[in-house]
Amino acid sequence: MAGALAAGRKHMDLFGVVVVGCVTAIGGGTLRDILLGSHPVFWILAPHYFMIATLAAAGTFFLARR
Repeated sequence: MAGALAAGRKHMDLFGVVVVGCVTAIGGGTLRDILLGSHPVFWILAPHYFMIATLAAAGTFFLARR
């Protein structure tokens, strides 16, 4: 949600907020998996992480507008 809120403060549209929110949400774990040599990364094996991040970012976009 932190990434989505930051993107919202920059007046991005829904797509921009979702992209920044998802990168923020899964970026650290992706970097961890790459450095440890764990392939494929966690969110490809369990795509529900990506879906939850997308829904949270979209929800934050709409709720932050209020």
